[in-house]
Amino acid sequence: MFSTERVLSLFIILTCIFSALAYADGIHPQGIKLDGSVGTAGKIDLPGPDYQIKAELGKQSGANLFHSFQQFNIHKNESATFSGSASVKNIISRVTGGSASWIDGKLASTISGADLYFLNPAGVMFGSNAALDLSGSFHVSTADYLKMGDNERFYSTPIENEVLSVAPPSAFGLLSESPAKISIEGKGLISADQWDGKTAGLSVPEGKTLSLIGGDIEIRNGTWFETVEQGELKFVNPHAEKLLGSITAPGGQINMVGIASAGQVAIENGKPDIGDMKGGNITIADKSLIDVSGQGAGNVFIRSGNFVADDSAVYAKTLGDKNGGVVDIQADTISFKNGSEINGNTYGKGKGSDITLKTLGLLTFSGADNLKNASRIFLETHSKAEKAGDTGSLDISAKDILFSDGAYVSSGTFGRGSGGKLSLHADDDISFGGVNYDPYLKYFLRLYLGNNPDNPDIAFGGILSNVHAFSTGGNSGDIEIRSDNLFLSDSASIFSTTVGAGNSGRISIYATGVITMTDSIGPLHWAGGISTTTLSGIGHITGDAGYVLVESGSLTLKDGRYIASATNAILGGKSGNAGEVNIRVSGDILLSDINVYGSYRAAGYGGSGIMVSSSGNSGKAGNLFLEAHSLSLKNGAVLSTTALGNADGGDINIRVADSINIRGSSPVKVFSSAAYSQYTIQNFFSRIEASSTSPDKNSGNSGTVSVQVRNINISDGGMITTSSTGGGQAGDISLNVGNLEMHGGASVSSDADKSGGGRITVDAKDTIHLSDSSITTNVAQGTGKGGDITIGNPDTGIGSEFVILNRSRIQANAQDGDGGAVFVITENFLKSFSSIVEATSARGNEGTVRIEAPDLDISGSLIFLPGNFFDVTRWASTPCEARSDEPESRFEVRTHILYPVPFQDLP
Repeated sequence: MFSTERVLSLFIILTCIFSALAYADGIHPQGIKLDGSVGTAGKIDLPGPDYQIKAELGKQSGANLFHSFQQFNIHKNESATFSGSASVKNIISRVTGGSASWIDGKLASTISGADLYFLNPAGVMFGSNAALDLSGSFHVSTADYLKMGDNERFYSTPIENEVLSVAPPSAFGLLSESPAKISIEGKGLISADQWDGKTAGLSVPEGKTLSLIGGDIEIRNGTWFETVEQGELKFVNPHAEKLLGSITAPGGQINMVGIASAGQVAIENGKPDIGDMKGGNITIADKSLIDVSGQGAGNVFIRSGNFVADDSAVYAKTLGDKNGGVVDIQADTISFKNGSEINGNTYGKGKGSDITLKTLGLLTFSGADNLKNASRIFLETHSKAEKAGDTGSLDISAKDILFSDGAYVSSGTFGRGSGGKLSLHADDDISFGGVNYDPYLKYFLRLYLGNNPDNPDIAFGGILSNVHAFSTGGNSGDIEIRSDNLFLSDSASIFSTTVGAGNSGRISIYATGVITMTDSIGPLHWAGGISTTTLSGIGHITGDAGYVLVESGSLTLKDGRYIASATNAILGGKSGNAGEVNIRVSGDILLSDINVYGSYRAAGYGGSGIMVSSSGNSGKAGNLFLEAHSLSLKNGAVLSTTALGNADGGDINIRVADSINIRGSSPVKVFSSAAYSQYTIQNFFSRIEASSTSPDKNSGNSGTVSVQVRNINISDGGMITTSSTGGGQAGDISLNVGNLEMHGGASVSSDADKSGGGRITVDAKDTIHLSDSSITTNVAQGTGKGGDITIGNPDTGIGSEFVILNRSRIQANAQDGDGGAVFVITENFLKSFSSIVEATSARGNEGTVRIEAPDLDISGSLIFLPGNFFDVTRWASTPCEARSDEPESRFEVRTHILYPVPFQDLP
């Protein structure tokens, strides 16, 4: 049996062991030990807890002071301080014992301006209490040697007859295919009153460099607390977060290099170069922060295999008059997820930071954090100073780019500075996805009505380049996208908008494959799209909207999605001109279906479409140009230019190689106010439209419509139309086609209320066939003359081969003014008895109708066949009669509407 003394002794021993382990932070042994390979001090254990590492414990060679340690660990409440002469420029230390270093206290130097290099090929770990107290830069590495100058090396393993170089360090050398890891741990969530006002983690002085170079690099459990944030637009976010930093170099430089192969990391022109070395993994997670913000933001250079930011951030904010630097991340894959952020904003006269993200694989921004902040990139300028800084630029290059779960890029100006260019280039696909949306939760209503207190900025993802309401002159930046395919879903959008004095930027999209935009999360602007917009109000004057250029192999817009350029003035404001929209597609364009959540009445649209508009006291609506192999508008889709005010509407120019199909309508909820509380159901028809709408008799003219195509098929209420409801002139319509087929209430029209109607010219080479359809010009009020309608080409005297009217109309009418003229040139003019060709006026002079065709007996060219046209019973056997005792066989047609077969389809 154990005696009482032995038990007591064992208890005391175990207590001492566990106490020592607790003091040593678990598995990390206590203390700093010299290995005796450098200098004359020999192998000694330095006394702690405040370890003094004097120059005589190492050896100085030129401006380099070398130290070599068997073990180097600093625990909580401990410190290690390097000292030496003022001639020292570089403190170069290595750890040779084969165990990783644990640093959870303060690492300091009293040598003014000296840089500290710390090498341990077995690994380096920084605890939550680790801190730096240096006046120079800090470089930590798990490299096997430090290259000095051009040819000399200082190895992490001692060698005989070692010569210590006087040259400065120039590269980090790795001999292992799996270099050891560097890790940094923060304190996590703290309360605001626990913050001492200083940055947390590892920090170097302003303008200095902090480098982490080794194998995998992990930064986790960043120090942060919750706070209340007052936004620029008087929005208060009660759940903002204050990140206190994991590694910080204000106005300086941070290098992070993760390597998974042997090689040499050179420092070329101040930034790391890994050549063709295999990259390791770099992870920053749990609200960790990499920060180079300062009077002029510094630089961040990251090189790795896989880079992951998980609920963390990279800040490069310019706070003063110096220009910002660059955030440059190059890796095999790049992932910002769960609310991670890159912030390159400028708040002073200095230019904001540029952001470069480059990968040969997949780049993703995805997910939201626990406060519902989506992953994002900020490039904004906030200063209202006379010479405020512009934002930096964004350059993303990858094989595939994916922004999902509402992730977005925000570039904007709140002052006089202008936005920088935003460029995204992908070898394959670029995809933007909005929030995960449950329509039964009416998410858009909660956001609009302010019932979601967490964050109102997560409605949809994409790219937003804005001039905000408080801007005093800056322009928003241009957006350029190049890829094979581009996908936008869940109301994800690409916007360039101005609600301030500046102009919105241009949007240029080049996709060699497909562009597809689907799925809306709410009415009107919640539908999302690609657009440049100006909006003014309450006496504000805003700039012009930029142009939109889209080039692709095919283009599909569904569910209310749109491409647009618009200028809007409300509440006494004044806005500039809308930009042009230029669509060039080598294949097919499909515009289909309405926004199932409806439309606001001022918008007038609920269907997918390509639109240019001007409203209120605005400038001219821009023109719309479209080229494609084929164009289809279905179920309420629209292609339009609109002026809702005194400005002129834009022109529509369409060049399609094969066919245009316009058909169908859909019922749409049209809300009576922006509160989205009351609505009516309206039927929206597919159409090509140029219109001008205003109660003012001095309103502008509507634009014109010019179409060149092989075949046009319009059906089920589809239309091509120009109109003016004010004093402006309705625009002309010109259709240069091979065949024009119109069925089921289709129309081509030009209508004016108080001015002259536009002219309609249809130059069809083959056939014009109208069934229950119409081609009309009309002036409803005033003394304006009805527009002329010309079928054929009067200049050449050549018309279509057939003009066929079946229960259809060609009319050029006016109310008070004179009727217009109808001029038809054709080889064959066929008209049913119920069809109408006229040019009339209720109070003015009748117009003229002139038809040039070999057969002018137009009233009898189409007839209905009688029921007994041909009785076949005399020649045909009747097997049905024999089987059923019926007196005769029958063929029944149970419909009262029959459409004739086009002549070209007859045998």
